[in-house]
Amino acid sequence: MPKLRIVTSQNVTIDYELATVMERILCGAIDTFIQFIYVLIWMSAFSASLSFYNDFSVLVFLIPVMVYSLVFETLFNGRTPAKMILGIKVVRIYGDRAGFSSYFTRWVFRLFDVVITAGGVAITAIFFNKKAQRIGDVIAGTAVVRLKNRPVYNPLL
Repeated sequence: MPKLRIVTSQNVTIDYELATVMERILCGAIDTFIQFIYVLIWMSAFSASLSFYNDFSVLVFLIPVMVYSLVFETLFNGRTPAKMILGIKVVRIYGDRAGFSSYFTRWVFRLFDVVITAGGVAITAIFFNKKAQRIGDVIAGTAVVRLKNRPVYNPLL
């Protein structure tokens, strides 16, 4: 399993296991499902109201969907609800704490990495990067890591 070694400013070395591509895809699917549930709830709540379907109200309605990952990663230290469920998070590879600018950079490049290319660019970048980073992660100086190591399978035990 690939690892990420981070040396903090206090000269402490932390070894993390990198999240796999499948974990990241599953995380994206869970977050998308949560966003879909939000859309269904709001559509059912306002479907009787004809004024809901004007341009401004649709924009206000979709803002939470558009900024979902940015808001959750900023408020919960690099974790969305799906990342919390799967036990992964976003960390800075330089040893300092990830902040809003890191999450914002990832969020902006997510549009290209994940949304426009249906994840193709992100998956390709993760496979060919030794730190399993998509383009947004490389530019932001972040990586997605596991918080809990998997137990080692030993057939002799």
